Amino acid sequence: MKRVLLLLVCLNISVVAARAAATGYQLEHLVFYQPGEVLEERLQDTSKLTDYIKRLQDACQRFFATTTTPETLDIVVAVRPGRQVRIWFVSSRQSTPDVTLRSLRRELEKVTPCDVSQGAIAFAIAGKVAGGEGKRRAGTPMPAEWQRAVDRKGNTEIPDGILDSVWPRR
Repeated sequence: MKRVLLLLVCLNISVVAARAAATGYQLEHLVFYQPGEVLEERLQDTSKLTDYIKRLQDACQRFFATTTTPETLDIVVAVRPGRQVRIWFVSSRQSTPDVTLRSLRRELEKVTPCDVSQGAIAFAIAGKVAGGEGKRRAGTPMPAEWQRAVDRKGNTEIPDGILDSVWPRR
């Protein structure tokens, strides 16, 4: 019995130590809001999208390099022709972006996006900060601002049908 108890204590310490050691941002998967044919039509070079996503990941990794508070954080990105970009977040810890996420948004929006034409593209980088909280995601990442736009407009195509509502053209 003492061995089992000692083993459980050691396992508990290992889990706590692993959580404490977890820092940075890790990608879990990508979500594309349009079908492949639409993305291919709107991207001049699909490899440029891959490069752009990698640069966003690198910026997140640098930003969260010393963060130790676990969080599930999805980064929703829309890119319009003319290299216009807008970022939204879906966080397991907060419903509205705090100072930290607003600062991250500014950093990510400085990353030069890929070129698109014939309309916007949108995708989400589903990831976790400091190892994440282990919470399961409920479907496709949907920023609160997008959800409010859908609620106002009713049955709306995502993302094309709501981007003008949540991100008016300049």
